[in-house]
Amino acid sequence: HLLLRHYEGFMKKGRVRWIEGTAGFPWVRLASAPDPRADRFYFAKSFAYPLAAAPFVWLFGTGGFLVLHAVLLSLSLLAAYRFLRARSEATPALANAAIFFVASAAPVYFVWITPEVFNLSMGVLGLFCGLYRLVSPDPPPDAGRWGRFLRGAGGPLLGAAIIGVVAFSKPTNAALAVPIAAGALLRRDWRTAIGASVVFVLSCGGLVGLNLAISGEA
Repeated sequence: HLLLRHYEGFMKKGRVRWIEGTAGFPWVRLASAPDPRADRFYFAKSFAYPLAAAPFVWLFGTGGFLVLHAVLLSLSLLAAYRFLRARSEATPALANAAIFFVASAAPVYFVWITPEVFNLSMGVLGLFCGLYRLVSPDPPPDAGRWGRFLRGAGGPLLGAAIIGVVAFSKPTNAALAVPIAAGALLRRDWRTAIGASVVFVLSCGGLVGLNLAISGEA
């Protein structure tokens, strides 16, 4: 009991759930009961950030969290620069991107073992993939396979999948999926808009379902 009180908010007891029939609509319901193992506790937060950090911690110990943060912020800075560079010169694009990530609260969270840097970076990378074709619709001759991928339907689909992960990490981030679908609608690309919406639901819903299957709690 002392351990549970100390880690309240981070650890919780699980539940056992099953589907059973009912007499009326919808004729099935999700039943539940307390976990029969009284000595077993579950991680009560989203496992998206710990799962992303696990390989880095395995390689570098607890310093792996800082390595992960460095990788994420570097990718976010590059994505922001590439997004701005599509409509401006290199110097102002780099300056604006650097100010956003350096002259802000982001460096403070760099040394915290919390999901803030993960959520920020995944949101930036998801929006970059989902919206890049709006600011750079015509690929240059040397764009390469990745550049052509981002300017096609693959960019919004990948972006929606990434936003699904960050929405699982923090539910309010689900709002970031709206610009991706809206961006496709602006191009009258109904198929991509619907596809991105479905991918987002599958990405976020699949992780929620996995958590439900493991711990018995959504």
